[in-house]
Parts: sequence; C-alpha cells; structure tokens
Amino acid sequence: MRNYLYIWHDSKQKFIITSGITFKDIASYFGNSSGLILLNHDSENAEFDDPSRFEYVNQDSVNLLSEEDIYSWGNFCWIDYKNNDSFPNLKSQEIAEILYFGHQHEPLTDVKVIPLNNTFMYYAHDDGWFSKIYYSSWDDVSSLLNTLDLPFNRSELINDLKISENAFWVSNGTITTEDKTLNIDEILNKYL
Repeated sequence: MRNYLYIWHDSKQKFIITSGITFKDIASYFGNSSGLILLNHDSENAEFDDPSRFEYVNQDSVNLLSEEDIYSWGNFCWIDYKNNDSFPNLKSQEIAEILYFGHQHEPLTDVKVIPLNNTFMYYAHDDGWFSKIYYSSWDDVSSLLNTLDLPFNRSELINDLKISENAFWVSNGTITTEDKTLNIDEILNKYL
C-alpha cells in the first residue's frame, strides 16, 4: 500500500473509489474465489477459456498475478468468480455483460453476474493511483478493506464510509474528511 489512502463510497451505484491501494494489497482476499476473469491486463499468467474467449487466472495464480508489474499495464480490469474451482459456463447475455464492463468500466445491469457468483467488478488505472470497485454487498467491501494493513482504526473508517456523504484522506494515521471526486490528481496535488 502507498503511504496514503483516498477513498469514497457511492452507495446508490454500489462502488468505492480509491487511491493508494494496489492489487497486491488486496490479492490475499481472493483466496476464497475460484479466480478472476481478466478484461484489461498484460498478465503472463493468464489462461484462456475457449468457449467464452475470456482470459482468466485461477485461484492458485492470483498470487502470481499480484507479483507482476501491474502498474506498467495502465488499465487493469477484472471480475472475480466462484464456481467450484472451474471456469463458469457463460451464455451470450452474460458474456455481453462482462464485455460491457471491460469496455465501459461500469456494470451493464448489475454487479452480480449470476453464473460467476461474483462479489466485485474492478477497474484500475495505474495500479494504486486510481481504482473503482463495484460490489454486490457492503459486507464484501468491509471484508476486503479489513485485509489491508492500515495504521489506524479500520472499523471506524469502514463505518464512516458506509454512511457518509464524504470522502476520506488518510495519511500518517490521521483521517481527514475530503470532497468526493474522480479527479485523483487534484487530491494528490493537494496533499503530496
């Protein structure tokens, strides 16, 4: 994790925006998933599912993925899946929903793609600089954030995020209320 965290929650659209969290910081959380469908990436560890034409990493390869130079890829986009350790069978509509997310970085209809049994849809630009994480349940976000090595009271921040209309800047153990914005550069220029 970087030496700061910017984070905000949009409860209506069910996503969080972060800066300061890298994929490596959260990769261990996905040990319970069967794997990740990789939509934008340059991973050398990806496998190919011929029926859906998607690339993916299975549960055993998520740690290998986290050791790659994800920052150098620019965009990194994926959806997790839980399907008895095998790649899910997908119909045309589900493939279209996944492709739409990979292209537009927002769900077509809902975060949950039923055959995937997924919890997240994740888009990042310059790993650690900007991420937009769509979720199906706030409990999943809470669990994900609890895996982070943070130098302050995580539960306080998680509770504040769940109910707040504000964003938060966290640095040196101090939590500061901040404006919600997609302009990460503006926030980083203000503090760094």
